[in-house]
Amino acid sequence: MKSLSKEELVVRLRAIAADETPREEHFGAMCYSQMAPPTKKATCDLCKKEFTYTGWNEGKRIKAFVKEMAKLGYDVKVETVCRSCAGALMAELHPDEPDYWTAYKEGKKCHVSVRDINFLFSFRTSPDVEYHRAIANNDDYYASLLSLLQNAPMYFDNYDRNHYIADERDVLQFMTGIDFNE
Repeated sequence: MKSLSKEELVVRLRAIAADETPREEHFGAMCYSQMAPPTKKATCDLCKKEFTYTGWNEGKRIKAFVKEMAKLGYDVKVETVCRSCAGALMAELHPDEPDYWTAYKEGKKCHVSVRDINFLFSFRTSPDVEYHRAIANNDDYYASLLSLLQNAPMYFDNYDRNHYIADERDVLQFMTGIDFNE
């Protein structure tokens, strides 16, 4: 399957956003307090060191989304990174951020998780351009991008809440480096 170019992806999102079909909001399940997450070990794909993290997210959904994107013909990859490597990448990719802890506390799109595992997502539309890279730890960001690549107007999150991708241009730009407002 042939992947779409940067320009074709912009056109696709504009077409989805222009759809005047009435939206139905589905708010999904109510949140509840889970028990404390387990402590686990993983290996950083960059520095190859083993690290410990506390959390539920092992990246299974993220890796499944990336695998689906690759099946559609897109040049994508995701790497597991430790907090130290993620912090260094944060400083490289977003030098305007004061530090990764502040970004985490402020809920910025790009932040280093201080407890959970971190993921480095790489995306490009053609082999003659460099990968756009993002520290993306939120499953929903991958679901949003996969929906765009599949030409779907929305997706459902873990709590069965629907999200329209026309409202997620900032997430899509964060994940791809493409300015969808051009």
